[in-house]
Amino acid sequence: MALCSCVQVLARLGKGKEEDKVRTMECPCGIVLEARSDEELAREVLTHAREEHDASDLTEERAREMVASHAQGTEDAS
Repeated sequence: MALCSCVQVLARLGKGKEEDKVRTMECPCGIVLEARSDEELAREVLTHAREEHDASDLTEERAREMVASHAQGTEDAS
């Protein structure tokens, strides 16, 4: 699986207080990754890609780029 296709945009935008916001990305495998910051989400993307998709060549920098270009803000579901 190509690294650039490892994550698709989750097409829902939330409205609410800033502290209720989470950043999300959806992998083509169906897993939705969530975090409260881009840096935390990049770590989630990196871990998921390496553990579930054998993407050992994915770098931290590339994971941050993917988050910057594809992550969406949503309301916290909790």
